[in-house]
Amino acid sequence: ERVHFLATGTADAYVDFEGLGAGAVTLSPDGESATIVLPAPELSEVRIDPELSRVVDRDRGLVERLGDAFQENPSDDSELYALAERHLAAAARQSDVIDRAESNTRDMLTTLATSLGVERVTVDFEEPAGDAG
Repeated sequence: ERVHFLATGTADAYVDFEGLGAGAVTLSPDGESATIVLPAPELSEVRIDPELSRVVDRDRGLVERLGDAFQENPSDDSELYALAERHLAAAARQSDVIDRAESNTRDMLTTLATSLGVERVTVDFEEPAGDAG
């Protein structure tokens, strides 16, 4: 069987602020500079949109067509969705989505800190898990 499947979905990146400790933000004694240390951005779970995804073409051989007569659901596409999720996740890892999450987070925190009167803001990110060494 050969199937052409058009999958549409999303793969976002985010910075998790939930586990930040008291030492994540260091303010200079004069209050003019701050250093913020954050965890590395992560990819969220990939989501395939079933309303926008579909089988474009399905070419089944004779054996598959005969077997369909004895199955309850001859065209169960759950494996296609799982494969599409894996491909989308791999594409996201090769894209700049992680870099953009880091840049957007840095920009947002810098803007916030400078609006509070901090003149110099440094935002650093920890090494991603598995990349150290």
